[in-house]
Amino acid sequence: MSNTVDTIYYLRVDSMNFFQKLFHTQPHEPEYKPDTITVQGENDGTFDVAKGDMASAMFSSAGIGVAELPQSEQESIKEYRRLAMTAEVDEAIQEIVNESFNISQNEESIKLSFNPETELSKSVQESIGEVWYDVYHKLFDFDNRGAIIFRKFYVDGRLFIHKVVSKDKKRIAKLQIVDALQMRRIKSTDADDNGLIDLSREEIVYFYNPVPSIDANNALWEAGYRTKPSQLIAFPEQAIAYTDSGLTHYQRGYIVSHLSKAIVPYNNMKMMEDAMVVYRVIRAPSRRVFYVDVGDMQKAKGEAYLKDVMTRFKNKMVYDSETGLVADRRNIMSMLDDIWLPRKSNGRSTEVTTLDEGSNLGVTEDVEYCRERFYRSLNIPKSRFAQEQNPFGVGRVTEITRDEYRFHKFIQSLRNRFIVVIEDVLRTELVLRGIIKDKEWKAIRSELTWVFAEDSQFVQLKQSEILQNKLNTMQQIDGMVDRYFSRDWALRNIMQFTDAEIEQLELERENDGSNDNDEYSSNGTTDNQETNYEERKVHIPSMAAGSQTTQDFGDA
Repeated sequence: MSNTVDTIYYLRVDSMNFFQKLFHTQPHEPEYKPDTITVQGENDGTFDVAKGDMASAMFSSAGIGVAELPQSEQESIKEYRRLAMTAEVDEAIQEIVNESFNISQNEESIKLSFNPETELSKSVQESIGEVWYDVYHKLFDFDNRGAIIFRKFYVDGRLFIHKVVSKDKKRIAKLQIVDALQMRRIKSTDADDNGLIDLSREEIVYFYNPVPSIDANNALWEAGYRTKPSQLIAFPEQAIAYTDSGLTHYQRGYIVSHLSKAIVPYNNMKMMEDAMVVYRVIRAPSRRVFYVDVGDMQKAKGEAYLKDVMTRFKNKMVYDSETGLVADRRNIMSMLDDIWLPRKSNGRSTEVTTLDEGSNLGVTEDVEYCRERFYRSLNIPKSRFAQEQNPFGVGRVTEITRDEYRFHKFIQSLRNRFIVVIEDVLRTELVLRGIIKDKEWKAIRSELTWVFAEDSQFVQLKQSEILQNKLNTMQQIDGMVDRYFSRDWALRNIMQFTDAEIEQLELERENDGSNDNDEYSSNGTTDNQETNYEERKVHIPSMAAGSQTTQDFGDA
């Protein structure tokens, strides 16, 4: 532990960042030039400290509190995790994970492609593709761990991955996921009194605290933690791949999970369900009410007489067929049993009546309302959890509900937030292997496109229907081509072909035309057969008497 702290201290004193020490290079050109002044940005959940405070926090035991998450933020993360363990929320999270990534052993759930008009050379594209294969299969092991990593990101609302560099500093040896309770993201914008900051001096550091907090039951002590660290452990920005939900608390400003919106609806739903169960258990059966005539007895004697009557009716002599004995079995009074009430004489004797059961026991509108609010808070269509599930049909793909459309957009936003850590790991691996330079990544990133695998059957149906609609439209305007529309316009705007696809189509048509000239002739001969056409003339007797004409065999 002390070696790690000393190493980080050395990096900080020499004012050298992670990449400069890692690659043994000269200080690279910063992203912003000095004196790039602007105003403070909106709160993104990162704790902002002054320059001097960050330095003192890194190298003094008194600053360990800076690395520790506030108690409110810790409690929020624990509440998200508790909520994720319930049956209803776990089912909803599983639906989101399955919709976000179609993880299959047959193909990659995330594919890397390049823009059609990219300026990257083929060799660079192939090198990036090879590195991506290692990142996907070896570092992330996405087929086996992808769903687990994405679930951590969704539940906690943030994801920290430490990029462990190999000893030779030429590749990433391992990706270590850090608990969100043990890591805090801190930045120093060095703002002046007017709120202006210099972007060239902005700095981000990740503080690691192996003991986030000691619970009252000493759960963390039992897990193996004994004492708090004597020095603070800090990681440079380049050593951690980080992303979050993009949502912040409206008052305290820390990062919140998408599950934060579901806490109140879920608690309301469970409270309504519990109330319904209690009401049904208590009021479902009908019960008898005994009004026992106690005459003019005093209150104490009347109550004693009532208890004696209850005892005589409650005690039953039961014959036990297994032992052959007669046993006195006492039935204990409970809320579901009969009700006994004393009654004064006033001309009314002992009476037994029936207390009706509760009404509207089958009505669940209140519970369904709370359940619908709960699923809405998670942005999931309620129809996906309906008891009467509709089978997966081959209907029109265009007939999609508004809720499903919003859910699809929500999944796309989650993918865009999660792909940040994947791009960060890919960038670091490319730089470590010497394929690109750090300053080249921003330009290369614009050339990359991420393709997420969808459900194969649904994608085939969707593509088939889209193609059918395009072909029907082309058929309708076929008579208008070269009159109102050009052929290229139809291919670009209706068939949605790119310039490269149009050129490829023209080339294939030319090849098909040349192949038609080289096909077999109708008599089965080929060009390799040196058969003289003139020699294939035969004499066919004419219908005229004794005359003969010469006719081409091919015309016969």
